Amino acid sequence: MRARSSAADLWRRSPHAVMPAVAAVLLLLVSGCTPDAPTTMGSPADAVATADESIFASGSDADAGPVGVDGGTGDADATDAVDSSAGSDSDAGATDTQDSAPDVKVDPCSQKSCDDGNACTTDTCGTTGCVHVNSTASCDTAAAVCPTSGVCVGGACVAPAEVCGDGVCGCSETPASCASDCEAAMATLPAGTFAMGSANGVGSSLEWPQHLVTLGAFQLDKTEVTVAHYGAFYNHLNAVQQCAAANATAFVCGQPDKCNFGVAGWEQQPINCVDWFQADAYCKWAHVGGRLPTEAEWEYAARSGGKEQEYPWGNELPTCATYAIFMETTMSGCGANSTWPVCSKPAGNSSQGACDLTGNVWEWCSDWFGGYDAVPQTDPSGAAWGTQRSLRGGSWFQVTVPGLRVRHRFSGAPSSRNVDFGFRCARTL
Repeated sequence: MRARSSAADLWRRSPHAVMPAVAAVLLLLVSGCTPDAPTTMGSPADAVATADESIFASGSDADAGPVGVDGGTGDADATDAVDSSAGSDSDAGATDTQDSAPDVKVDPCSQKSCDDGNACTTDTCGTTGCVHVNSTASCDTAAAVCPTSGVCVGGACVAPAEVCGDGVCGCSETPASCASDCEAAMATLPAGTFAMGSANGVGSSLEWPQHLVTLGAFQLDKTEVTVAHYGAFYNHLNAVQQCAAANATAFVCGQPDKCNFGVAGWEQQPINCVDWFQADAYCKWAHVGGRLPTEAEWEYAARSGGKEQEYPWGNELPTCATYAIFMETTMSGCGANSTWPVCSKPAGNSSQGACDLTGNVWEWCSDWFGGYDAVPQTDPSGAAWGTQRSLRGGSWFQVTVPGLRVRHRFSGAPSSRNVDFGFRCARTL
């Protein structure tokens, strides 16, 4: 019987045949991405939260909907997006970072095409991911297509000059340098005192005890952060020269179904599949003094300045026809099985003009999630420490009417990146 060759024998006989396989393994280990690895924007299975299970509908309806630009098949859909048990993230193989900066990792693209569809660039895969270089070949032909923000100059695509005030947040512009182009509109909430939470026996026990909270004046984004707004932040951090969607999405490692980032035509959808750390970093970039709202600020704003009401618009029950994006019957997202563009239901706005405070996506708050205290508080910031961050507002996915009450509380692990987790920003006045 012929003896098997050992790895050492193979190395001695044909080192040139072994080296490519070794290099490929090392490349995958260094990058953290495999051909089937979850997206760095997050996986639908990441959410771990504590909540009242009665707000969620049973079963899954998430097989249909928008497909991500990298061709997600929907195998990792939002079927477990709202797990109500506490614990650690359960997404097999997910790589969730918990640093203070947004996830800007690149895909080594070892088994994927890096073609961004732009005839003016040469596209190659390297150890650091997809590389797009302006081509020396002429792009002054009918077949060549420059990115929407690029122009042909001397046979190459270059970014046009960025002018503050042109309504476009350029790659070199920031909210601090050009607020008119880059900063989202904010609603102003006056200082005031209100009874936060619910009376014992009303709603969930997580809302008890009701207690007085006094807040200073602050501002809150009128809309949930959109794909367009988050894309400007993403491009700025990645030093992308041209802000075309094709170039931006080339750096994302495998988009799953229902993550909105990079989907053509979805720029006004709320950004989702972002964790608490990404949301926190964006808010610090997006506004001077920007931050995530506290849970108390969020409830105060969602009750139109602390009014005694259950929804931003009053006490009338929400409907898909009028007020919010949620699961009204048997299909999530009011039948779309996805998010909707922000502010699609203006009748559901607060008195201050903030939209989608109920439904569309759950919104991250700055607080560690913890129990309430009965004593009056001033500008509370939540628990001193914890394992979960607070989320508010309900969402499009399998959340029914009880989960849209603005006093309702929810939470998730800060590294969770879910198809119905988004956010908006605040700042102190």
